[in-house]
Amino acid sequence: MAFFYSGYHKPNSKHIKNKRAKIIYVLGLFMLPTIVTYVGSNYYILNFFINTFKPIEVPREVDFRIIKKIYHDKKPTSKSSDYDENTNV
Repeated sequence: MAFFYSGYHKPNSKHIKNKRAKIIYVLGLFMLPTIVTYVGSNYYILNFFINTFKPIEVPREVDFRIIKKIYHDKKPTSKSSDYDENTNV
């Protein structure tokens, strides 16, 4: 290796940039998962996502077409009380 950097071969700017890009890639390969783990396991960040993105809990008997039409500000074709009248429960 001493021959290549002893004056007979001076690296040009392209080789220097390529070497730096490889070093940054390897550092990112090992550092980013660590940073994501530390940030993602933070108590306050986890609570923020848990409180912000709660799943919608609906009973089994709900007709999703009614919910979808109400959500999109359309008039539903039937009422949820129709379910009770049409079942043998």
